Amino acid sequence: MQYCYHHIQPSAHFLVHDSAERCHALLEAAGAWQAELHEEILVFDEGHWQKSHDLWVEVHKAKWADVILKEEFKELMMSDVEGFFDSEDLYKSLAVPWKRGIIIHGPPGNGKTITLKAVMKTCSDRGFAPLYVKSFRHRRSDEGAMVEVFKKAREMAPCIMVLEDLDSLITDTNRSFFLNQLDGLEGNDGLLLFASTNHLEKLDVALSGRPSRFDRKFAFDDPDERERTLYMKYWQKKLENNPNVLYSDGLIDELVSKTAGFSFAYLKEVFISSLVLLANPKHIATLSFSEVAKGQIRDLRVQMEKAKEQTAKSPPPQENAGAVVNPRFVRRTMQAQPI
Repeated sequence: MQYCYHHIQPSAHFLVHDSAERCHALLEAAGAWQAELHEEILVFDEGHWQKSHDLWVEVHKAKWADVILKEEFKELMMSDVEGFFDSEDLYKSLAVPWKRGIIIHGPPGNGKTITLKAVMKTCSDRGFAPLYVKSFRHRRSDEGAMVEVFKKAREMAPCIMVLEDLDSLITDTNRSFFLNQLDGLEGNDGLLLFASTNHLEKLDVALSGRPSRFDRKFAFDDPDERERTLYMKYWQKKLENNPNVLYSDGLIDELVSKTAGFSFAYLKEVFISSLVLLANPKHIATLSFSEVAKGQIRDLRVQMEKAKEQTAKSPPPQENAGAVVNPRFVRRTMQAQPI
């Protein structure tokens, strides 16, 4: 049945049966089913939690094989994530709250988003539901949203809560309330906060520089020579059955030497733009993959340098204090990280 009420046309639904008991049982069963997740991830946006099948699909496409980082760096990060969920008894034996915070940070285009997805998939596969916070906008202000977010996290714990672009989510206005929720008397046992940011320097040191809030920071910088080599080999494997691409080990060495300072996003564009050009029939007969790729590297280098010139006009940011794990210096810094 539909009817008008203050210019709105709501619907009313009726369940008709000769047994009230069976009606109640059906409603309870339907409510219980609705409360469960069915190939969905809970997303908080516009002031309420909603289920997203699309995000679930994207997360379950993520593979650690597609995250091109040094193996020891990936292992260190994942041992921190998985170790948290395996360490409840240890935390309790030490009489410390069973909660943890991790920040991954660095310039755009270096794998933070796909890492977030791979972490969420790993936790989901182990039975720890991922919660994704898209924004803290709420009709009752950001504070009202944070109450709802942390209430759900405590209900779902043990779980992982993902905060992408943390510097955009936490502002001068809502930061103190966020810290109160993080440190509050209600407790956050079983909660793993996993956040990302392109601008660590924009985060208040009270948030990023104090263990027990965000305990570990992993730096996703532009790939070094070893990581660029890993990425070039990754694409060599993807293209091994492409008849239009001759991609030798010698070409890998050349491309690595010419792409110093490129982010993973720029490296990916080298291959995508080269393959698009080669897809044109008139180019296949006249150009080799090697020539096209080197030409794209030259063009992208110019584009990248212009972007850097524009960025250089702004004053250099001040990096916050705190222990940072960098994939380039894993062995040197891992001993200094607090548990």
